[in-house]
Amino acid sequence: MSQYNNKNGVNILEKVFESITDEQLVELKVRTGIQRMDSTQIASNIVDASRLQLLVEGVRRLHRIASEAEQKELAELFSPFIKENSVHYAYRVKGKEATKEHLKRVGEVLVVLLQSLAHEHQHEVEYKTVSRLVADHFHIIEKEVKAKENEELTSGCLQSLDDLEATFRRKQQEEYKGYVANVAETCDPKNELQLITKIQVAANNIADDKLLKEALPDLKKRTGIETLYTDGGYPSTSNDVELQKQNVRLIQTGIRGSSPNPEHFSLVDFQIEQNDQGEPVRATCPNGQITEITLSRKVGYFARFPAEVCSICPFHINKRCRAKPQVRDKRYFIDFVKKEMQAAERRKDFLAQRKSAHNLQSAIDATVRSIKHPFRAGKLPVRGMFRMFSMVIASAMFVNLQRIGRYRNKKNQNHADNESLVSFCSYLQRCFEHILAHFWGFTPKYFDFLQ
Repeated sequence: MSQYNNKNGVNILEKVFESITDEQLVELKVRTGIQRMDSTQIASNIVDASRLQLLVEGVRRLHRIASEAEQKELAELFSPFIKENSVHYAYRVKGKEATKEHLKRVGEVLVVLLQSLAHEHQHEVEYKTVSRLVADHFHIIEKEVKAKENEELTSGCLQSLDDLEATFRRKQQEEYKGYVANVAETCDPKNELQLITKIQVAANNIADDKLLKEALPDLKKRTGIETLYTDGGYPSTSNDVELQKQNVRLIQTGIRGSSPNPEHFSLVDFQIEQNDQGEPVRATCPNGQITEITLSRKVGYFARFPAEVCSICPFHINKRCRAKPQVRDKRYFIDFVKKEMQAAERRKDFLAQRKSAHNLQSAIDATVRSIKHPFRAGKLPVRGMFRMFSMVIASAMFVNLQRIGRYRNKKNQNHADNESLVSFCSYLQRCFEHILAHFWGFTPKYFDFLQ
């Protein structure tokens, strides 16, 4: 499956999960119009190494691929770094200035070693990995090797010599090395059973809004989603376009940016009516005045309100209203761009859901925990994007299976154990059917013996 994924960019296990989940949603009559989404940090099975430790390990990897003759020829360069492992080497270096000195020394050694080993080993994976490591951590100008400052290191720089796809992210004062998993599940209050519908795994420096944009077309096609609850990290201008295209309403339970001044009206306080294409056509002010919206050549859109009404409006007298009179045209007007209108609509939904007694988004925290629970401290026992993705998918499969088991047990307590066993065997059978049918064209008749 890994080879197939590398060649075709398709994770078969993901397709199996989605296909079987779609069958479960239909069979169990789970409503999919309302869903929620959240992301979580996951770590691969790598050492949380310091810069110095990582670079020393790079020298040791080059020593590993060098021939005996090359090891003897370059023994003077290798010697300080192979006497003990990289952890012990880094541990003995104390202080900021000493660390800088050792970083420079290791960098100079790595550059010479890469030049010396290039002819025989430049096409080997280990050589390419260490070359990337040096490029990430050093400036090389006219043969002078200078270590980059910590602030110069990008989030995509190499975090481990054993996991080339893991990235770095700082979130809410916490530092993470690894990946991000994004989870969507049903959350219609009328459902007796909620199921996970979508799993994504990406580098952890990928923003939540990009994950939503990638997932939305598939979710709409498979589940017919109409309303999606998220936190404040998912909305964006490009997602507003995609949400409108897919006819999905996004309700955020958190919002980025500063709040409007409550003493003055913002665009949130105006009702903006839109046409089928999402273009604003009519505006209603906080005092109930209605007017048409016109497209402006300069600022985007504007609306003009009657001067005779606005001039005596209590909101204007108290200097709360956003509408102002024009120089030549005495009518009061507001102007805005589409991005501002979309942000205002999101804030309205946000404020509306805050007044609601039920927060449909909050329960997804338990789902995220259920997926990560089998892995201590959220660290999976594998490395690399494909394996991480596959393990998270497998975990989500069994979370759904457990939920279905509990749901059926509740429905029929007398046959609880038998129902769970049948459900489990049926689930595994369908997994094998989907995988083997995809690769070798097998049909369900080959699995009659499993019945």
